[in-house]
Amino acid sequence: DASTLERWARADRAFRDINWGTDHLYDKDCLETVDRRIREDYPLVQGDRFLESAFWEKVAQFYYYYGHHYAEHLRASQLAVERGYPAAQLYGKLSELYRIGGREGPAARALGLARRSEIKNPWR
Repeated sequence: DASTLERWARADRAFRDINWGTDHLYDKDCLETVDRRIREDYPLVQGDRFLESAFWEKVAQFYYYYGHHYAEHLRASQLAVERGYPAAQLYGKLSELYRIGGREGPAARALGLARRSEIKNPWR
């Protein structure tokens, strides 16, 4: 409906800000700028499961590309499935991150949730 479309249009700023960060990884104050913008932009996506999934997935990608921020990458991936849609690819990424961190129990649970999500909502 029109109100959803208006909200999504306003939320575009949050995605542009994250994309800016990914494009400017080597700028002097990139990390501080993106961290601040994440906090400022979050209300634009808050409460809309679709927007939250996409936003937190993009945030996770930023921390991956920025490097050496495993905890932030993991937390953003957790938020993508907790606050957004429990999509198979998000759980798959989360499982990989847990495994990288040596957390086999949470990795196995996330992989199981990825499989369950794929069965319940197949993409093909």
